Amino acid sequence: MFEIGKVITNNEKIIWQGKPKFIRYLFGVLIFALIIFIMIFIGFISNSIKPIYFIIGIIVILILTFLRILAYNYVGFVITNIRVIFQSGIIGRDYQSIDLDKIQDINVNVGLLDTIFKTGSIFVKTAGVNVVSGKNGSTVTAAGSLIYGIENPYDIFKILKEKLDKFRKS
Repeated sequence: MFEIGKVITNNEKIIWQGKPKFIRYLFGVLIFALIIFIMIFIGFISNSIKPIYFIIGIIVILILTFLRILAYNYVGFVITNIRVIFQSGIIGRDYQSIDLDKIQDINVNVGLLDTIFKTGSIFVKTAGVNVVSGKNGSTVTAAGSLIYGIENPYDIFKILKEKLDKFRKS
C-alpha cells in the first residue's frame, strides 16, 4: 500500500522508490519474539510461570509480530528530483521528507546482518543534531533519516549522490 502519490507534487519526478527487504525488516521482531518465547517457555517448564501467563505471552508475541508485518505494507522510500520521502504508519500514512538542498551528506552502511540478507542502509544527514538525554548524560547524533533494509544499497547511494551533485550544480 505505497501511497506516495498523496504527497508528490506536479513538478516532481520519481527517480527511485523502494521498501525494506521483508525478512530484514522483520528480523528484529522475530529475534525479540524468540527470546521472549524461550524465557516464557523456561519459566513454564520450571513451574515458575502459570499456564495462563504462558498463553498470554504467546498471544502478545503473535500480536507484536502481526503488527510489524502489517506495518511493513506501509513503509517505503522515494527519491525524487526535489526531495527524499519516507512513508510509514499503520492506521494513517505518515510522511517525512528532506529537500535535496537540506541534505548535508549521505552515508551507506552495510553491517553483518545486512551482509547476510544482502541489504543495507543509507543515512541522509541534515543540518543540526539530535540530543537524547539519559541518566548517564546526553548523546548527540547527526540529524537526518534512514533508508534502511534496502537491496542494492550502493546502487541507490550512487543514484542519490548523482542527483545531489546535479542539484547542487544547478
